[in-house]
Amino acid sequence: MRIVYGTNPVLEALKAGGVEKVIVASGKSNRAATGVIRAAKEASAVVARASAAELDRLAGTSAHQGVVAFISGGFAYRD
Repeated sequence: MRIVYGTNPVLEALKAGGVEKVIVASGKSNRAATGVIRAAKEASAVVARASAAELDRLAGTSAHQGVVAFISGGFAYRD
């Protein structure tokens, strides 16, 4: 399972499919977070909340923008 973090990468992954779970930082309720949650629900991905510290640990960085996604399978890159 792969991890993708950041608002736009997670939204793109949701569009592409294969996202199993999205974790949003607790207390994050801005427009970007709301859009990710909506897209995750539309993609039938599980949505959960976690602390920013937990997201830091999962992403391996604090640059996750409050959003982390778990993707099954590989990536299909396009030119």
